[in-house]
Amino acid sequence: MNATSFYAYLPEAALPITTTVAIYGSDANRLPLSAPIATAQVVVSNEGGGGTLNELRQTSVFQSPITISGPFVFAVENQSPASLSLVSNDYLSTDGQGEFLSSVDTADSWLSGEVVNVGGVAFDAEWLIEPIVTLVL
Repeated sequence: MNATSFYAYLPEAALPITTTVAIYGSDANRLPLSAPIATAQVVVSNEGGGGTLNELRQTSVFQSPITISGPFVFAVENQSPASLSLVSNDYLSTDGQGEFLSSVDTADSWLSGEVVNVGGVAFDAEWLIEPIVTLVL
């Protein structure tokens, strides 16, 4: 993998923020392990409004290609006090189909989607992420 895209936006009138995109090895619970394998920086500056997915696409490019041979987690990390919204499918419709592949880092603790409560509903959805890969045959 040498790059990846995700979909994100800021509240109206927010200043641009720099996010860190990180790739971690993963455990059986689909949570990150130890230090990231690779990181890249992405500046998010667009407002949500009625934006199309194409307008909300953010692409991170890693300094060198990453070879991954096991389970991994892709994380978008926001250290800014400003809000950052990532696009997911609909958790109210349980679009995650009970897989709970998405997790959240809150207060320095990774939580799987089944324990993340969004207005009384477990976060059964997935973040929209597109790894850009090259297959080596």
